[in-house]
Amino acid sequence: MPKAFADEAVAAFGSSIVKIREIELEPFYNDHVAKHMPELDVDANLVEVIKILRDSGEPDEQWMIDSMDRDNDRPGIRINKRKTFARYKVLTNLNVVQ
Repeated sequence: MPKAFADEAVAAFGSSIVKIREIELEPFYNDHVAKHMPELDVDANLVEVIKILRDSGEPDEQWMIDSMDRDNDRPGIRINKRKTFARYKVLTNLNVVQ
């Protein structure tokens, strides 16, 4: 957030607000905000549909393959991009201002 905004928040809310540097923010985010988040973002309904299709003998289509690829952004089984601060910054295009 912009420094001026942070300074105004501290002035308005006093001891309720603490300014921290990015070097402090990353471990705070990882250890407190995202600690209990799952490593994978799973759409259980979609995974079940794919399982049913495969069990019925349907050949895999590209969307099915992509949905089961954890490195693909398609819903299904994918890496949780909110799990670490480093991933979250990329996901949200976050720019930390010192």
